[in-house]
Amino acid sequence: MAGAVVAVLGVLVLSGGLGALGVGDLLVLFAASLRAVMVVSTKRLMDGSGLSSVAFTAVQAAAVAALTGALLWVRFGTAGLIVQANLAAWGAVAFLSLFCTIGAFYVQNAAVRRTSPTRVSFLMGTEPLFGFVLAWMLLSEPATPSLILGAALIVSGTFLGLWVERRR
Repeated sequence: MAGAVVAVLGVLVLSGGLGALGVGDLLVLFAASLRAVMVVSTKRLMDGSGLSSVAFTAVQAAAVAALTGALLWVRFGTAGLIVQANLAAWGAVAFLSLFCTIGAFYVQNAAVRRTSPTRVSFLMGTEPLFGFVLAWMLLSEPATPSLILGAALIVSGTFLGLWVERRR
């Protein structure tokens, strides 16, 4: 818990502090909470199950596709299921769906099968750190002392959590 608290403090510092939290930041924190529940639930479902990581990921993807399609249909009717897009747009959708979503969930599911939810969650929790580093490298965002402190807190919290888990 101490490692998680330190890492979350790092995220708060990266986002500008409690006073600077916007709706997007709160949604990210909410999503992180849901991700933690999902990782623990995945571990419990996969333990003792004969279901492979590939099959489990396929079930997840099919459930999301079915629920999303149903919600679109309820909200917009049949017209909500028809999309006018060119080949490049469909290529982007295919790439994002296959590699950035299904591929990422497969890697997560395979990792959860082989290690603990704590380890997986801490490593996935470094996402804001990579966002900061990539924004600095690719978009020339400034690396201010407070942002570097936030990044250091995330890394420290992650290593603290992993160290405590290893000792258990």
